[in-house]
Amino acid sequence: MWNGLLIGILKDYHEEIAVEFHEHIDVPATAPVGAYHMVITIEDENGNTEVIDTHLDVTP
Repeated sequence: MWNGLLIGILKDYHEEIAVEFHEHIDVPATAPVGAYHMVITIEDENGNTEVIDTHLDVTP
């Protein structure tokens, strides 16, 4: 599931010089309530990386 999602997202940003990364993540209704820790690593075509460390709260 995630691999296909990421490939679709990557096509949107291919060969862009500067972008504002803004994507929505659909959370299934069956996801347990709670706090989730997320680490997102972004790597450009030259191998430069940036890490975003954040959280997501799932509420009823």
